[in-house]
Amino acid sequence: MPWCPVCKNEYKEGVTVCADCGETLVASLEERKEVLLCRGEEALILRMQKFMEYNDIPVIYEHEDEEACLYVLPKHERKAKQAAHVFLAESAAEAENRFESALDSGDILNETELATDEESSDHEEAMNQADSADGKESQEDAEDVLNSGSSSNDRDKENDLRVPNGGVYRKKSEQADDLKSSGEVLLVFGILGCIAMLLIDFGILPIRFGNRIMMNVIMFALFLFFIGFGIYSLKGARKCRAEASDEDALTERIDAWVKAHLTAESIDGAAGLEEEDSEEICFFKRTEAIRRKIADEFDGVDESYLDSLAENVYQELFE
Repeated sequence: MPWCPVCKNEYKEGVTVCADCGETLVASLEERKEVLLCRGEEALILRMQKFMEYNDIPVIYEHEDEEACLYVLPKHERKAKQAAHVFLAESAAEAENRFESALDSGDILNETELATDEESSDHEEAMNQADSADGKESQEDAEDVLNSGSSSNDRDKENDLRVPNGGVYRKKSEQADDLKSSGEVLLVFGILGCIAMLLIDFGILPIRFGNRIMMNVIMFALFLFFIGFGIYSLKGARKCRAEASDEDALTERIDAWVKAHLTAESIDGAAGLEEEDSEEICFFKRTEAIRRKIADEFDGVDESYLDSLAENVYQELFE
């Protein structure tokens, strides 16, 4: 019987798509290839789950080794990680504001009482909101991730929430330059090392080793490895240089298309911004809208390269 890899519902034979979340069904739940998005304290993970669902990002909640975990399918991984970092930024800001408010009002008695009383009441309030909220209330509940920012316990919970960081895209031309410089250094060092060892063996350099044969074997092997790896790096640099030309040409085409077709108004319209959206949420929605428009126009663009392009376009249009 087919199963949904996200909501874990079982369907009759012949059904291929989940009616609830729209995911493609699999023959067995063992076929799932979801990746870990984050793990940590249960209350925070549940709040992050609601935040993801509000932003139409399907996630899978599981409890492993006394920790709550959120998993996401590979095709949603990039979007989910961006949303997770927005979630954490909102959490930190909310925690700081609540702490400052508590200090100004003189409500802080001592750290122990605050951690006990406020944590209990805020956790109860969050659970009540989770049961009754819908629409906009779901977003407010999701963004209110650290309701007791004035206690050290809550800061510990925030630190317990771990989100893997994605890599930063580097242009092919930069990769080529790095490979070239590394290859040249390794090649020169390897050649000079071999020459030095030959001069020592012929007695030109007055250096003596206890076991000359053993030292020759080790040092020549090391320097030859440097030479080989240097040649390999230089070949990689030439390959990256060729790919850089294609990348630069693609970037020019995309830049020309963006200037001709994208405006701040069109991006805001496609992003579906709402009045209560914070600056971080607006950034996330706008860059996602930019990514979609570029991806629809130019097929096969690398995901990390697309992220870099979207951020550059955002800076040009909104900063």
